[in-house]
Amino acid sequence: MSSKTRSTKEESSEPQSLIPSLPEEIIVDILARVGRCYYPKLSLVSKHFRSLVTSHELYARRSLLGCTEYSLYVVLCNKKKR
Repeated sequence: MSSKTRSTKEESSEPQSLIPSLPEEIIVDILARVGRCYYPKLSLVSKHFRSLVTSHELYARRSLLGCTEYSLYVVLCNKKKR
């Protein structure tokens, strides 16, 4: 095995080995304390994180901790006159 292949394999396997070692409840508790603006980046970590970020369990945990945030959504339209 070449050193390039070995280093890539070691790098990609390291984060995966750390995530499963934590119980799911602790991961949800940690994510619940992180601001929602970071959720898009956190969802890129892994498929597991992506499913947690979109889960109802995370929203419920944020509500229990009082970490809810208000959001304002704005839709802008640019209508061209002909």
